[in-house]
Amino acid sequence: MTEDVLSMRVAVVYPHLPHYRYGVFRGLEERIADVLFVTGGASRDDSIATTPRGCFRREATVRNRWFGRFLWQQGLNRELNRFKPDAVVYLGDFAYLSTWASALWSRLRGRKVYFWTIGWHKPETGLRRAVRHTFYRLADLLLLYGDAGQDLGTSMGFPRERTHVIYNSYGSRSDAASTALKNEDLPAPGRPVIGAVIRLSPNKGLDTMIDTVAELNRTYGLDACCLIVGEGPERERLSRCAADAGVDLYLPGAVYSAAGLDEVYRRLDVTLVPRAAGLTVLQSLNAGAPVVTLRDPHQQMPEFEAIVDGATGSLVASAAPADFAEACAGWLERIAVEGDSIRDEIGANAGSKWSPESQARAIVDVLEGRRASDPRVEA
Repeated sequence: MTEDVLSMRVAVVYPHLPHYRYGVFRGLEERIADVLFVTGGASRDDSIATTPRGCFRREATVRNRWFGRFLWQQGLNRELNRFKPDAVVYLGDFAYLSTWASALWSRLRGRKVYFWTIGWHKPETGLRRAVRHTFYRLADLLLLYGDAGQDLGTSMGFPRERTHVIYNSYGSRSDAASTALKNEDLPAPGRPVIGAVIRLSPNKGLDTMIDTVAELNRTYGLDACCLIVGEGPERERLSRCAADAGVDLYLPGAVYSAAGLDEVYRRLDVTLVPRAAGLTVLQSLNAGAPVVTLRDPHQQMPEFEAIVDGATGSLVASAAPADFAEACAGWLERIAVEGDSIRDEIGANAGSKWSPESQARAIVDVLEGRRASDPRVEA
């Protein structure tokens, strides 16, 4: 063990170990002497691929008991008491009822408690604001995904000194279960392709993506098509929307393998996420594909902060398909002129603080008591 490894026992508590967290989890294992990952197995509806069992040195299984969106992890405190951690990092969702009890128990036992959480999306009032603040105060410190969430939390009256931004990252295992791509699953080379690698969720506004492609073809005389890679409850509705709009839509399913994603991004020219743009942003930028999304932070996920407007994507003021189409058309024109060089430039400017290595380092720095100063705090 080198002097760079933190001599602590740290438990990380998640409902399941999502595939996209693999990179940062591995980074924590490399930087901390003893890490236990406590999880209940699969995601609530099995819609999110999980990291296979046995990928980490120490793992413990509890029983996830779901009551709608509320969760009780049966056996959680028992596993923590067996491990005797110095610190516990919980996924900080106030709908996880067992986290309320376990975090309080850990504090009473003298353990440091951290909540790894998105935090605030938009201003809150009344009961929801009170419940969130009460829950978050169970932690010694909140580990937040983005600057906007920290600023909003401060404006809502939560102590800024009890928050710290660690950003977010995408780092998957290539052996997660995914669709095996065939040629007919993807658009033919040469056509302009607008789309995203994303979960097909209602909060993303993916029907606007289809309307945007229709607007591109109508206004700019293109033969663009739409490629949406992922699974989720919106699949059938999106197929109907595309048929009604006369847009060629490709829905190959979920793809996680490195080779499959490389092939997807070779065909995908511009990533468009109308709202709630999350990890799709980081994956797309690292692949060199520009990202177009809404500018309004209250309709966004923290990862949209990784977009440099005009350099690695476009932040659009309005959610109208015509405005999204204008931004996409601009990027298609640049890609036609600059070719692969623009992909290289976007990939090089994807943002090092949004990587698994940077995120793991930020968490370890917090555990070690070393927190970078906040440049947005007024002197």
